[in-house]
Amino acid sequence: MRSPPATTSARRRSPLPSSLLLFPPALLIPPPPPLQAQDSHEKFNYSSHTVAEAVQAYQRGATANTDTELAYQALKEKFGLRYAAYEAGPGGAVGGEKPGTVGLDHFIEANRQQGMKSAVETAINSFWKNGGDIYNYFAVEGPCSTYGCWGAVEDWRNVSGAAVPPKLAAIYDLTK
Repeated sequence: MRSPPATTSARRRSPLPSSLLLFPPALLIPPPPPLQAQDSHEKFNYSSHTVAEAVQAYQRGATANTDTELAYQALKEKFGLRYAAYEAGPGGAVGGEKPGTVGLDHFIEANRQQGMKSAVETAINSFWKNGGDIYNYFAVEGPCSTYGCWGAVEDWRNVSGAAVPPKLAAIYDLTK
């Protein structure tokens, strides 16, 4: 059995913050933001807002990370890396809404509204505009639940035709 390599105190430290993940060939991947409201640092209360207001919060939130995106762009350029979004897409504080509540109903309905198409398009375009290189949407398919509405489509049977949901339609339009 081989013994582990010896370590020395002269080991070179990376100039990058430890919160970044580096993968060959040198991709800069920021950690996902903490799950908070789509457009602020306060938890969004789906119970006290309408479905339309929740959709508007997603739309505002689509550009809320501009400062972070620009900071990663600067790091990317400084260190000659590429900037990738991992597990990207619209999201918010989830897990606090219980089954059968108005809040969970509003949360799920908001994710099915036509306005989510522009939220997804705006978020992805903001990422590209602010120096992003690789965008990985979190999940193509997945049901809505108390834990989130992460999928671009809730059911594989709805990937074409009139049944295509707004989030998936946005991805289709952006990849034409």
